[in-house]
Amino acid sequence: GQLWGNPLYNWKHQARTGYAWWIARLRAAFELYDVVRLDHFRGFDTYWEIPADAADARLGNWRQGPGLAFFSALHAALPRARIIAEDLGYIGPDVVALRRAAGLPGMKILQFAYGHDANNVNLPHFYPTDSVAYTGTHDNVTTRGWLENLKPEVAGRIDDYFQLKGSRSAWPIIRAALATPSRLAVIPMQDLLDLPAPATLNRPGTNEGNWQWRFTAAELAGLAGEKTARLNHWIKLYDRTGDRPLRDYSEPPDATHPATS
Repeated sequence: GQLWGNPLYNWKHQARTGYAWWIARLRAAFELYDVVRLDHFRGFDTYWEIPADAADARLGNWRQGPGLAFFSALHAALPRARIIAEDLGYIGPDVVALRRAAGLPGMKILQFAYGHDANNVNLPHFYPTDSVAYTGTHDNVTTRGWLENLKPEVAGRIDDYFQLKGSRSAWPIIRAALATPSRLAVIPMQDLLDLPAPATLNRPGTNEGNWQWRFTAAELAGLAGEKTARLNHWIKLYDRTGDRPLRDYSEPPDATHPATS
């Protein structure tokens, strides 16, 4: 595993205070953003603890996270908070159950899941409604960069699935994201601009050259006209003109979830 070097939260103290620090932190975040993504969601179920001076992330133990009690307190304080659970990577059934009990959508990435199995539940047509579809995240290469560097045995399947006809443009993938059953679709600016791999925002495992990409006024102006019209057409075609709720805000987290026991 990765050695992140992050201090742990004192969850016992957080519980004694009704998670006041977390609630204040998220309340401040919602003054800036419409939607907040909780990174490493699985840590709210169980998290990996290592000694502060450990040189190897493998030398640790699993600890119990705050579970549903945290999300119940959060719902009571911020009942209309729009939150996405970052649930990428290996996620066990307990984490899935916690996310569902908390009423949060998970993440689905269109650059994933193009193996041999047409029944793979991570393919876009299988996306559940309680999800957010991304063409890619900050940790992915741009979609054009991804398409331009596919292995031959994968490229054919992706060409067939998205009907690319040899094109390496990100736009067919953008359309597919908008067409998914997911409640929300997120398209990074690099993909709207159809930029190649050098515009990638972050390269995990590297310490330099990340988070530096910026779009220019000229690039933004290039979206005007036909591209904007195409995007607007798809937004209407797939009924993404309204404000789809990410969850049922009237329903509190499910108190019967096993994480409460």
